[in-house]
Amino acid sequence: NILQEHAGAVNSIHVSAAWVCLSRMSGRGEGGLKLVEVLQNHTRASLPRMEGRQLANVLHSMAKLHDTNRVKADQGLVQELQARGEELAKGRAGNLDVTSQEVSNLVWALATMRSQVGAGLLVALQKR
Repeated sequence: NILQEHAGAVNSIHVSAAWVCLSRMSGRGEGGLKLVEVLQNHTRASLPRMEGRQLANVLHSMAKLHDTNRVKADQGLVQELQARGEELAKGRAGNLDVTSQEVSNLVWALATMRSQVGAGLLVALQKR
């Protein structure tokens, strides 16, 4: 697996791209489930360096996998991603640096996974 082979060089952009690729793959297979576990670990490791775009891509991809019953969303990771979004917004005077499409993807993803959205993230998304 490329992610495991190059673990030291994987950054938040690679993690985000891997989630997007996985969400576009069809089928459930055992390999996909193992990849999700590896991706979850890499996501947690790269979380402090993630920006709004990567957060939106990861959450949207997780929701697509969840919505098609391929992978149940890890609500703990979803909450960690939301907390990172709130953290980013606080550092930018309450404004999360995302496009309107990324806001749409975030809202759809969180609703699809039936996640409780923190007030700080909601305020940041509304300001956008």
